[in-house]
Amino acid sequence: MGLFRKSKPAPDMVLSIPQMSCGHCEQRISHLLKQVDGVKDVTANASSKEAQVYGTASFDQLAQALEGTGYNPSRKD
Repeated sequence: MGLFRKSKPAPDMVLSIPQMSCGHCEQRISHLLKQVDGVKDVTANASSKEAQVYGTASFDQLAQALEGTGYNPSRKD
């Protein structure tokens, strides 16, 4: 029996989103980013104010998905 959890691979991009402040923000951001072509998965975290994005979408595509929502992402390297 395996006691070890399969670790998630490193994200393809990490976005810093200073305006993300609560669980509702996490859900909204995840929902919006998952609709972008090329995004396989998103993990948003209000505590770290970051969204980890898995997939091939560009930063410009992700930023455009959040345009007009009050969330202003920057790419964290």
